[in-house]
Amino acid sequence: MYAHARRILTRCNYRQLSLAITLCLLVVPAHASTLKSSTIESFIASLQDMRAIFDDSAENELAEEFTDNDDWNMDLTRVYSDMVEELGNHPPTQRKVSAVAERHGFESLEQWGQIGDRIFTAYMAINMEGQPAMDTGAMENYMASIENLPEADKQNIRTMMEGAVQSNEVVRNAPVRDIEAVRPYIAEITALHEMEAR
Repeated sequence: MYAHARRILTRCNYRQLSLAITLCLLVVPAHASTLKSSTIESFIASLQDMRAIFDDSAENELAEEFTDNDDWNMDLTRVYSDMVEELGNHPPTQRKVSAVAERHGFESLEQWGQIGDRIFTAYMAINMEGQPAMDTGAMENYMASIENLPEADKQNIRTMMEGAVQSNEVVRNAPVRDIEAVRPYIAEITALHEMEAR
């Protein structure tokens, strides 16, 4: 999942991300316009170019800051928009990333983030195809099994579960046109995500 914006760009650590994926914490919004193949290709190319920025040793502290920022209310449908907002706190890096986005034809970094969100949610919707509906009973059983955890941890997990329950119905109504636009690029996107996860 592009390590979900290169692992450093989501505001969560591996433990939180793993749990979030398990709970299918996704909300797929409706969109009026159709994603064009050229736009998807430009977005993928921009991600490849941005790797150099975040692989730069000068950016390592920023990477650690993103991964260390605990956020149990993460929204996987805003991975890239949240990244854009976070970059607002780091003007030098923001300028570099913005230049890459504009070089690939995006009007602004904000637009780039919105397009990325749509591509990512469609990608996740495709990966969820054929999976059974969320078992809320199993989730409640899980909560009962962790009664010995500290209260703060239990509340964090419950917050994520509640978000997952509210989101699950929506993800199954993902815009078909976004899904079909992204489908031809699944292998390419997956390969990029796997590369970034290493």
